[in-house]
Amino acid sequence: MRKRFWRRKKTKTAHLSHPGFHFLLSFLLSLVVLVRGESPPGYFQQQVHYAISVRLFPELVRLEGRETLTYFNRSPDTLKTLYFHLYWNKFRAHSYARPFSGRERGHIEVLSVQDSSGRDLNFSIDNTILRLPLPRPLPPGDSLYLQVQFTGMIPPSGERFGYSGEHFDIGNWYPVPAVYDARGWHIDQHLDGEFYQEWGDYEVEITVPRPFVVAATGRLMNPEVLPDSVQYPGRTIQYYLQQQPDTTTVTYRFVAERVHDFAFCADPEFVLKQIQVGQTTLQFFLQPYRLKTWNSILQRVVEGFSFLQEKIGAYPYRQLSIVDALITAGGIEYPNLVMINGYIISPRELAITIIHEMAHQWFYGLLANNQTRHGWMDEGFTTFFEIWATEHLWGREGNLNPTRQSGWQRWLGYTQTARREAYLNYLEYALSGREEPIDTHFDYFQHNPYIPTYDKMAVGLFTLKRLIGDSLFLRGIRTYYRRWRFRHPYPEDLFLTFNRATGMHLNWFWEQWLRTTWLLDVRLRKAVGRWVQRKGGRQFRLTMVLERKQPLAMPVDVAIELRDGSQRRYRIPIPGWLSRTDSSDLPSWHPANRRYVARLYLPAPVRRIQLDPQSKLPDINPFNNDNRRIPPLKLFWLHRQYVEPDLRCYTATLFPQLFFNDVDGFVIGLRSVGNFVGPLYWHRLETQLGSRSGQPGLSFRWSSLLPIGTSRVRYYLFAYRLEGRAGGELALSYRTRTQPVNHRFLLGWRVRQLYDNRYPARAWSPGTVSILAFEWIRHRSVTAYRKLVTRWQLRVEVAAPGGDYPFQRWELVLLPRIALGPQTNLRGRLAVGQIEGKPPVQYLFYPSGAAPVREFSNAFARSRGTLPVDWVRDGHFRLPGGGQVASAAIDGAPSAQGGRRLLAARIDLDLANPLARLLPSWPVLPTLQTAVYAAWSQLNWKKITRRSGDAELGLTLFWDDLPFPLRYLGMSDVKLTLPFWYSRPAAGNNPWKLRWALSVGFTPFR
Repeated sequence: MRKRFWRRKKTKTAHLSHPGFHFLLSFLLSLVVLVRGESPPGYFQQQVHYAISVRLFPELVRLEGRETLTYFNRSPDTLKTLYFHLYWNKFRAHSYARPFSGRERGHIEVLSVQDSSGRDLNFSIDNTILRLPLPRPLPPGDSLYLQVQFTGMIPPSGERFGYSGEHFDIGNWYPVPAVYDARGWHIDQHLDGEFYQEWGDYEVEITVPRPFVVAATGRLMNPEVLPDSVQYPGRTIQYYLQQQPDTTTVTYRFVAERVHDFAFCADPEFVLKQIQVGQTTLQFFLQPYRLKTWNSILQRVVEGFSFLQEKIGAYPYRQLSIVDALITAGGIEYPNLVMINGYIISPRELAITIIHEMAHQWFYGLLANNQTRHGWMDEGFTTFFEIWATEHLWGREGNLNPTRQSGWQRWLGYTQTARREAYLNYLEYALSGREEPIDTHFDYFQHNPYIPTYDKMAVGLFTLKRLIGDSLFLRGIRTYYRRWRFRHPYPEDLFLTFNRATGMHLNWFWEQWLRTTWLLDVRLRKAVGRWVQRKGGRQFRLTMVLERKQPLAMPVDVAIELRDGSQRRYRIPIPGWLSRTDSSDLPSWHPANRRYVARLYLPAPVRRIQLDPQSKLPDINPFNNDNRRIPPLKLFWLHRQYVEPDLRCYTATLFPQLFFNDVDGFVIGLRSVGNFVGPLYWHRLETQLGSRSGQPGLSFRWSSLLPIGTSRVRYYLFAYRLEGRAGGELALSYRTRTQPVNHRFLLGWRVRQLYDNRYPARAWSPGTVSILAFEWIRHRSVTAYRKLVTRWQLRVEVAAPGGDYPFQRWELVLLPRIALGPQTNLRGRLAVGQIEGKPPVQYLFYPSGAAPVREFSNAFARSRGTLPVDWVRDGHFRLPGGGQVASAAIDGAPSAQGGRRLLAARIDLDLANPLARLLPSWPVLPTLQTAVYAAWSQLNWKKITRRSGDAELGLTLFWDDLPFPLRYLGMSDVKLTLPFWYSRPAAGNNPWKLRWALSVGFTPFR
């Protein structure tokens, strides 16, 4: 690629770039800000003035620019080296962020760095960090003038920035000095965390082809460059499709004061809409085809912006640009500018995303914390205010629900609440065993970094708000904003500000919530009472014993309902942690003590005791907060509210179900699904009745975490009497939570009995099978784009007392997968197994598919007649497993009978579906997945030879994007196998023949 450096033309405002003139103004402004902000002792922040000229070359997807900057050292230290961030170098081949990728996707190339005399300075680059040794030390109070020439290869659109066709979202695009503060240099390599940059002032000239419209940080100083049609809703310019495109350019000039970053977006089809909100103009740069969606939510956006100003403080800039961008994240924040994902369809989701990014104008834009090291200081506070704003706009309940729901959603949807969703995300994360402290460096998280920094932090702020009250909480927020805007706050600055503003010592809260993974579980262990005689007369003495089952300590509210109808409310504080006192407070409960005893004298006996009656606390198990032993239950008909359950009760839903089999005829019944939070208290109940046979059926599953102090062990209970079979299971499961390898172990006892042989679709031995089962799954994935995934599965089953069949069975399966490209994978399967003793026929290995015992969990394969009988008889219906050579059963080969030994191998090549682009609006066809495969298996093998075993070649069509009615029946996927060659057909059959086999995946509807 030919490299060019575009030289900026002189303009009438070029004199403003002189370092002395502009620095004096910036220095005086910054002094005013720091004095008014009451800087703590030892605090300082560096100051930078930028004058940048950059040209966008759309056809080359490149930037060429010159950056003139004045760096003023306001620290007490003499600096010998400066460091710069080159964020786009993350996309270089084999960068720290992409060590396994040899493809260049973007970069920043620094051509030269010169001092004020025009002398070239030496520098070195390590991935995203440029190191610049200074020709002379920079003492405190002195400034340094530099001129940097650079080019940039713009990466394709991604989460934060990039290009897509004629649209450009340009963020973090220029060499930017790293922050030097009281904690030294902040020169973290850019992997996936966000940013930390010095405060400064910007003069930026952006040259683009004339049809392009530019939105950017700061104020546009020459608005006359905007096209006359920029506010015309029907505006559309196909820039690259013109036969003779306009090759002239236009330069946009922007000025931004007191910001710490600069970003811009460019598109030839932008439509501009402007709305004045107080002293600020909201500028919306929109795609013409999206105007209808955006127009429907602009008033909500305005109300959200006003809400944020009211709760936090006035927005100090004259403008805020909101851009309909083509990034892949929901939205990305920059000072004075936010980019919103242009693919968001739901108007309400779009409005919520915009409100979130607008809240970042305060938390990050004005309170410029280190996003990489303390991401919760901006993302957590922003998520909190996003939720609070949505509750203000749409109400507390259902504020995440779309404004319009499709037909099935009206019947089977559930109410989504933003606050409850954050609580659920946190609780499920905390109970997963993968939780890490919120205050962790973004690059050092081993698991999901987003739930702790977003959801858990928002939950913590709602908890604090309810504990200390709205007025004190807002006083803390507003004081924090007033004192620390235009600066770089650290966590300790936040803590101290809240303590002083509220008059409370709240470090106990911050330390526990941010720097530990402790959970909260307060239990009412015991409550007893009796009448006693006291000086004031006869009173009822209540003795309560409370217990902390988890170490997190917080003040606890207690509500007591008496039998005379009166109520009493108390608070159990923590010593020295809440300085406010109240006459209703009970003695303090020290966090070092797991148990607490309180004695109360009341005028009447107690009917009910509740801990945390208003659900202020993120208690992982509210069911033990009450003296009632049966937890409250909420039942729903059809509406799947258990997906987002009420956190104060057990949530369950009833569904009707309808199936058919040859014995019962139509089978009608009810299903019930319910839970508290995903890992805790999960049940599934099925009841059914055969219309022809009158036979009832029942199946019940229950699962939860084992209460032994770890979230890695759970137990399972299963009992059933259903369609000719009965049995049960008791099992324990243990999971490891390491990366990139995870392990799952299961140990259980299973009892199965066939009491009516008319139901099974395939051969099934009568009597009782009792086994001890052990299962091990090892899952390994390469973390860089998950190019290689391997999965080992071992299942061992040994006969236990009480059964009619003494046997042992084991099976080991290896499942590797390699990603070759978009929608293209190479998958393999290697299986080996053996049976000893006298097994029932349903446990044998089969070359064509899974053993009959595995079919019972699939409602479509469980009983004769649910699917056409001849499909099963002729081998056209099977479930994946066994040898996976479907032709053996289809052709009626001798090897189709079950065996005691199995050796099988299979390889699949997944292919991208061309119909997805050619016929995108057609039903079914665009969502089909295709693969070509080769499979081989041998049963009862003693010696492997070249001609032994069954082999086939074929094509599979896989459909997992099923319409809702099929998913409601429990169908998770449908696979059609088309073997066109089989190695050992039955006598008279051709090896080359059109064969087919169907399988239906079954997952009970959730």
